[in-house]
Amino acid sequence: MMNYTFMSEYELYYIVKDAVEWEITEYLGGYHIKVEYPNGYGASIAKHNSSYGHNEDLWELAVLHNGEIVCDTSITNDTVGYLDDDEVASFCQTIQNWDEDGMPTNGWSFEEECIYYEHYVTKYDQEWLQEQNDKADEALEEWYAEHPEQARLDGWIMEDEDEWYDGEWLDAE
Repeated sequence: MMNYTFMSEYELYYIVKDAVEWEITEYLGGYHIKVEYPNGYGASIAKHNSSYGHNEDLWELAVLHNGEIVCDTSITNDTVGYLDDDEVASFCQTIQNWDEDGMPTNGWSFEEECIYYEHYVTKYDQEWLQEQNDKADEALEEWYAEHPEQARLDGWIMEDEDEWYDGEWLDAE
């Protein structure tokens, strides 16, 4: 019995509208969408009992080339999980805009597209990164509390906020 929600008709339309071939199947208690575009690239989009994100009712996407999963694209070197409907549609639009060699045809250079996707972070990843940053900030604050002389050298502002100005320590009296 499937307990996952399917994507909206709007998002599905944008994924399959320019496809040369597509299919939707029930798979492992969920859904699998396979789509291929005129450039030979496509996507395997899944939400089932073993996909990344299924516990949160989110999608997983793998890039296909000539029907086979490829792991050397500017989008990913593996599958991308924890994607909502909008993110899946965005990835598919990017894949549609590649030429037959996997190069972007939207005016971006290959390097620009790689940089964009290197910095592309899903909502799930943003939450995880925020948690990691918070942990790192706490650890750094503890370390500077134990090493106040280094905190002063590094310009770490602790209780002495008023003493720091424009990269120079003011004489506190």
